[in-house]
Order: sequence, then structure tokens, then C-alpha cells
Amino acid sequence: MSFPVTDVVADSDGRALDVVEQTFGLMEDQIVSVLGPVTGVTQETNLGAWWDLESGGRIRLDSITIGWQMRLLSQRIADVERYEETHDMSPFE
Repeated sequence: MSFPVTDVVADSDGRALDVVEQTFGLMEDQIVSVLGPVTGVTQETNLGAWWDLESGGRIRLDSITIGWQMRLLSQRIADVERYEETHDMSPFE
């Protein structure tokens, strides 16, 4: 399941794209205030962070360049991501 966090900006508007990138910390702080500390972050190609849930699922906040996307992952999909992380199988490499 996913849902837009904000409206998107035009990919031709460099200034707006910079603002989207600079707001990562603000978005992360808001989610931390609800879910607690971040479980992990990505800094390779795209900015992103995730929070592992007691249910085994995961909430992800990812940059899609023109905006932010927040997704709720089932335990099964979160387990696949955790396996990739522990076996050096990053999709961003």
C-alpha cells in the first residue's frame, strides 16, 4: 500500500527539486515523533528511511525525486528487504 505524502513538483523545476530534497529531515522528524527512532536510512541514489514495526512490517519514506512516497510494507515484503540488507543485495547499487 502506498499513498502520496505531498503533491509532486515538476521535474524541470530545479529549485523545487532542491526544496523536496531539503525537506527530508523535516519529514523524518514528523514520523519519528509518531513511530520513534528510525530503524535505517538509505543514502545511495535516493534518500529514504524506514521504521520496523512490532507486527514485523515496515513503514518506508522514500524520495521519488519529484516528491516523497510513504509505503506500508507487509511482514513478508519487509522480510525480503531485511534479507537483502543483510546479504548485500541493495537494489540501489
